[in-house]
Amino acid sequence: MIGRKRNSQSSPGRSGAAGIGQASVPSSGLVGADTHLRGAEQKKTTSSRAKNVGLAAQARAFRPSIVNAKLIYAGYLVSLAPPFVVLAIIAAIFAHQSAKQNPPPWLATHYEYQVRTFWIGFVANVIALALAFVGIGLLLLPLVAIWVVARAVNGLIRIAQHEPVDDPKSFFV
Repeated sequence: MIGRKRNSQSSPGRSGAAGIGQASVPSSGLVGADTHLRGAEQKKTTSSRAKNVGLAAQARAFRPSIVNAKLIYAGYLVSLAPPFVVLAIIAAIFAHQSAKQNPPPWLATHYEYQVRTFWIGFVANVIALALAFVGIGLLLLPLVAIWVVARAVNGLIRIAQHEPVDDPKSFFV
């Protein structure tokens, strides 16, 4: 029996401190490296999935639709309140990007109308602010606001009826 204990303790493949230490050092090193590589691959896969989800969400946000066009008009209306002026810029970006997505022709007229509403309103506001020092601009600022409201309401009415804007390139309502 004593011989057996000596043989079992001296052999590395069987039980004993030497056997456990030898078996665990190489395999834990490989398992750790393997786990690290799998973790890195998993992070890459997760980050690429997140990027794809982000791009898909962005594509959905700019996808031409009636709801998208209504939200752009609503953004223009809400942007007339001083704290929400930035909404006009966001709405204009959405209108520009949605127009690039090849919308149906009747919806394309709305996006062109929205883009022109933003840029004409922007230029008119800059001119009115420059003339505000003279006093004339104080009269022009409310007129520009009324013009933006009229164009946005006109667009909302037309889009609710699924009709195109008659002349999206005009300066008038």
